[in-house]
This record gives sequence, C-alpha cells and structure tokens, in this order.
Amino acid sequence: MTVLDGPRIVDGRSHRDDVERLFHSTILAGEPMSFPLAGVDHYANFCLNWYFTHASGHVLVAVDGNNVVGYALVCTAPNDYGRGVQRAIVTLAVRLLMQLASGNIGRESRAFYRDRLRDSWRIWRDRRRIDVHDEAHAHMNVAAQARTGTTAAELIAAIDFVVADAGFSSWVGEVNAEAGRRRRALERVVGTILDERPNITATNLLGRLVVRYTVRRSVPQT
Repeated sequence: MTVLDGPRIVDGRSHRDDVERLFHSTILAGEPMSFPLAGVDHYANFCLNWYFTHASGHVLVAVDGNNVVGYALVCTAPNDYGRGVQRAIVTLAVRLLMQLASGNIGRESRAFYRDRLRDSWRIWRDRRRIDVHDEAHAHMNVAAQARTGTTAAELIAAIDFVVADAGFSSWVGEVNAEAGRRRRALERVVGTILDERPNITATNLLGRLVVRYTVRRSVPQT
C-alpha cells in the first residue's frame, strides 16, 4: 500500500532490523531505556517474533525517504496468538532465569521484568473484565521525529485495511501516555476508550505517571 502524501506504508517483513531499532528506541512508553536492559534481545524477540513468523501476523512500516519512521504489528488470529504467546513466555522465562542464575541481571533489569510481569497480569485480567477477547489487535510505534500525526494516521488506515480484509469490523490497541494527556485525541482519532490503568513499568522507570489506555477502533465502512 502506498500513500500520496507523507510516508509510504509497505510490508515490513523485510525490515526487521529497522523495526527492532525503532522498538528499542521506543521501548518505554515511546522512550528508550535509560540503562542497558539485560536480556533485551530476548525480550524484543518475545514482543516481535510472532508477527514476523505467523501467517496471520502482519508487519507494516512507514517509510519516509529511506528511513523507517514507524511500524504497526497486527494480529488477525487472536487464538493462535494466545497460544504462541504462552510458548514464547516460557522461552523468555527460561532464558532470563539462566541469566539470573549466572548473576548477569542487575537490579534495574530485575525491576523492569518484575514490573512488566505485573503489567502483563493486569492486562490479561482487565481484558477479561472489559470483555476483550477473540478480537484483532494492533501495536504501533512511531519515531520521535515523526510524531506530527501524519505517520500515525497512515498506519492506522493501513491497520484498518488489514483488519477489514481479514473479516473483522474492529480492532483493539493499547496506548501509553502521561496522565491527563492525549485522552481526547485518542477518542477523536482512534476510537472508544475501554479502560485506563497505570503502566507500572513506565511509571516507575520514568518517574511520572504513565497511563495505559485500551482503545477499540471500529473500522470505517467503505
């Protein structure tokens, strides 16, 4: 898919290195880590690999000139994704435990994974509470220099196309933002806010309250 103005949106499976670089630079609510995270490559693989390797995983990248300035990861097979994540969690846990046993995980990294586990548990629990299941979902990240709205809008339109093509009428995403900011913009640009909860990991590491908004977007009818 190509757009006339702004970035080009293209299939991202051949841009994994670019996606990984952007993932690392936005890993903490849109910001990079302030310390070397132990096991960061294992963690990145856990977060990204399913979308690159599964037939119902989709990777879209926004290219401005020769630079990848944003990406979206889209799932259109939620049950398959759930099974894949369960296997991936076991793999990640084993690798991290091996590093912990060898003394290669410092205090800050231990705190990150502890808080990330708490966040994951809350996400799972809250999705059951707000009745989010068997739905397409998407994750999106945009480089700091491209956060003017254009790149995000093009990626959202591309997600809509992929989701609709798979037979879904809506998709769910999670957006992290400082408390009190972006809520109205999210409702206007993305969709209905289903839930908002503190992002424990980002809040503790950034030293300011970061909220995780769960949003459902209805795909525009054409």
